[in-house]
Amino acid sequence: MLNALPEELTGSLLDMGCGYGVIGVTLGKRYPGLSVVMSDVNERAVELSRRNAQRNGVPARVMQSDGYADVPFQRMDWIVQNPPIRAGKSVIYAMFAEGARRLEPSGELWLVIRKQQGAESAVRYLKTLFGRVEAATKKGGFWVLRCTQPAERPDEIVQALTARVAHPVYGYTEQSDAAIEAMLGFFQRRHGLTVTAEQQLMLPCVVSGMRASVLALTEPGDKVIVQSPVYGPFYASIRDGGRQLADCPLIRQPDGGYRMDLDAIESACRAGAKVMLLCNPHNPVGHAWSEDELRALWNVLERYGVWLVSDEIHEDFELKGKVTPFLRIVQDENARLLSMTSASKTFNLAGLQQAVLLTRNQELKKRVEEQMHSTGVTQGNIFAMTATEVAYGQCDPWLDGLLDYLREAESLLRRELNARLPEAVLAPMNATYLGWLDLRAYGFTTAQLTERTHKAGVAFSEGTRFGGEAGEGFLRFNFACPHSQTLEAVKRLEKALKA
Repeated sequence: MLNALPEELTGSLLDMGCGYGVIGVTLGKRYPGLSVVMSDVNERAVELSRRNAQRNGVPARVMQSDGYADVPFQRMDWIVQNPPIRAGKSVIYAMFAEGARRLEPSGELWLVIRKQQGAESAVRYLKTLFGRVEAATKKGGFWVLRCTQPAERPDEIVQALTARVAHPVYGYTEQSDAAIEAMLGFFQRRHGLTVTAEQQLMLPCVVSGMRASVLALTEPGDKVIVQSPVYGPFYASIRDGGRQLADCPLIRQPDGGYRMDLDAIESACRAGAKVMLLCNPHNPVGHAWSEDELRALWNVLERYGVWLVSDEIHEDFELKGKVTPFLRIVQDENARLLSMTSASKTFNLAGLQQAVLLTRNQELKKRVEEQMHSTGVTQGNIFAMTATEVAYGQCDPWLDGLLDYLREAESLLRRELNARLPEAVLAPMNATYLGWLDLRAYGFTTAQLTERTHKAGVAFSEGTRFGGEAGEGFLRFNFACPHSQTLEAVKRLEKALKA
């Protein structure tokens, strides 16, 4: 077992169910930098462990306990599970959950467990808490497991930015051919979307592109279609430019999911709407529109000559199935269609400010580009360009790991809500990391929900930010965080609703 461990190790170790303290003493002796606590529910085991530690010169704390209530650690680095592991509801499950809550977001936790009945179930449960569980060894009747949270951002991006910072010149810079090639290769590889360098336009961000598109394709007073509830800047892009909102609310289904109201959209088109702003996948309801849904929508818009602007910034967050980029199903070079996306959400780069507009319609691209230039947007951020090129070209493995983690996070959130708040309805979702949570059964307005959750020490996005009445009594839950924070957030939400 010890051969699988690092040469040097520091931090905090708990030998839980220590028996004679063999493991805790052995590890404490080998790694003087470890702070060791040994605990057991049996009084005689505690005494024998204390003697063993004293005899071997290990300054361990030994106590009679079967839980974490009095363990003197703010953070847990190592846990040794010594007694037999039982299937079903076992103390080990509670232990793992508590270990996760004590884990710092960027840290790791090592576990040493006896390979006995229920060990496989315990490992599966660990994956729901930590995301990644690697077996360092399975020898001698023990498993040594390394449990880690995903890195907040890919190391390749950090290294590339560090190298760019070291460069002596921070001058004006245009997109390189290599950066464009990396981006277009990513779209083809991940989404089956083929576009050329001439069919893309760099933007500061998707919201800037949306605003520019509305201004370029409409006149003051024109109507622009949205589907509430939807991301707040959709509304601002219309109203701030002196255009009129044509809201065609999504239709809520009995299971809490949503579908488009094509009849309402056609009525808005017939009434003279010039542009539709689409969110795909849809924020906040977490739905990636299917190819059939998108084709049905396109048939309506094309019939009336309405421009479509598709915000696809969450397209990389595929939880179930594949996201369909609109440009993949509409190939016509004269189509009144553009989409926008970015590496910012996917790779944690939002503060660097870079996105891309994609369209096969060169006249459409020219109109938006002229609108951008009229406001002085002609250059990109040199650091954003560096990070985006590396993200699209080198970071697929990191993204694959993130998606695994988010899929576990969505399942974990759904289970916890069902257990703690059975009247809450989390919308079915196949994409994004944003849960749309219906709490109307608890009888509170959105303002009251906000006040109560803040008092309980947890913050969500207010449902009314996404469209007034369509979001009343709802909250948006961001679960792109350590699983321990998701668990704690649900616990605090329960407190807020039941106080």
